[in-house]
Amino acid sequence: MTADVVRAIGATAISATTSGSTTYGVDTYAEGAAHTSNDVGEGYTYRIRRAMTAGAAHASAASAAVLTVNLEPGESVQVALDTTSEVTFTRNRYHAVLITAAPPTATLVGVSPGVAAASRFYWSQVKGYAAVLASGTLYQGLPVQAGITTAGTIESLKRRLQVTTTGSVLSAVSVFQGVVNDSAGAATALLMGVSVSTTATTVFDATGGIANNAPIVGLCVKANSTTQHALIDLNII
Repeated sequence: MTADVVRAIGATAISATTSGSTTYGVDTYAEGAAHTSNDVGEGYTYRIRRAMTAGAAHASAASAAVLTVNLEPGESVQVALDTTSEVTFTRNRYHAVLITAAPPTATLVGVSPGVAAASRFYWSQVKGYAAVLASGTLYQGLPVQAGITTAGTIESLKRRLQVTTTGSVLSAVSVFQGVVNDSAGAATALLMGVSVSTTATTVFDATGGIANNAPIVGLCVKANSTTQHALIDLNII
């Protein structure tokens, strides 16, 4: 978003004009962060006020309107902002959490140690022993990650390769074939096209996104069967 007005050094509020069709409820960004992402005043992060009363962090905002957030006490603008400054608002990671999607689409905030009704507060465990629903075969002493195929579960840590190419038309294509073993020791064929271009260097992306490489949850302490709860030593950052 682009700042709508000049904010001098020492200002305790930051505002920007929203874009698109998204509307913003009261205090959506309470205890979140506002960071200046580009242009004048870029490179600073500010904590948004906690909402002990409705509207303390910010009022609601319609689409294509001005959203003004109040900063935490002790926080203030360090470098003056003008109407070219780009600002990004980010919610607190524990605000309005959902069961992890499959494949994952966001960072993890923990494991619920008990039943939590929708639209209620609950405790989210991030460290220590916890019983977590397993998907597939787990191995004692090895790390686990958020489940890629089943929502709200964990599975043995895997790293999936996602290969794409950029560049001009390629020629002299050959294929490399190898065999890799998964965590269970099963062999899987790996085929990779190796191309040579006479006009441009080819760049291969072998990292993949969060859907391929889910966040690590912790270490497996006791590996129970799939669809059962395993004992996990959580270490969610």
